[in-house]
Amino acid sequence: MIRILLLLIALSAITSSQASAQQMVGDGITDNTPILNQIVSNICASNDRKLDIGMGVFLFKSPPNGIPCSLKITGEGPGVTYLTFDYDGDYAWKIVGGIDPYGGGILRDASITVTSGHKIGFAIWAQAHLETDPTLQSHNPHGYTVENVIISRHKDGPFTGSWNYCIYADGSLNATPPAGIAIGMRYMRVLHSSCSGWNILPALAYYAYGTRFVAFDCYIGLVPGQPYQVEGLNDQSTTMVIAGPDNVTCPYVHSGT
Repeated sequence: MIRILLLLIALSAITSSQASAQQMVGDGITDNTPILNQIVSNICASNDRKLDIGMGVFLFKSPPNGIPCSLKITGEGPGVTYLTFDYDGDYAWKIVGGIDPYGGGILRDASITVTSGHKIGFAIWAQAHLETDPTLQSHNPHGYTVENVIISRHKDGPFTGSWNYCIYADGSLNATPPAGIAIGMRYMRVLHSSCSGWNILPALAYYAYGTRFVAFDCYIGLVPGQPYQVEGLNDQSTTMVIAGPDNVTCPYVHSGT
């Protein structure tokens, strides 16, 4: 009897992320936006911060809600786990924080793609909010990490989908907090990832301090007949940190001081 009771307890302890991930449908047809919104809401209200996504093409027909907690999302690999966005809009994947201290989280081992005929502003947008109480620990998504992620146009059909930017580290809403509060967005990491599209810039940083790109590859096409554009980092912060030109294999410009 005791063994049966222990087994039932163990079964009931399956994490909310494991149970929720099974509801995602990777058939390339089903709209996963409302499903993901509910999964993230459930996880961020629990003591769990993990979401494993399996193999498949997980389609989103509208922008998912911004992720408010330090969620660790892991796919099976960028060649088999596709988060595919099928709309025109401001962003595909957004992290806003607000629940956990230094609540950045992680996205790893997946591809983020946009379908043919669509243009999305930012593939991955980490946005800090304005903080006003210097006695409280920051709950902005500082330290958000992107690792082993391919950002590109979707593999099926004509490659006409694209982005304005692949990565946006955005501290603009927290640019002028009261004294004693860290300004902007802090310590975003983009590791062993790549960015491709047509006539785009790989990254934008605004009041984003300590942002770091390591082994970040860019494959950017330009519209024929247009003048060459700098394919790289349009840095409007003052302390963008890049792990050396050898680790960023596209040209970049640092326009900060």
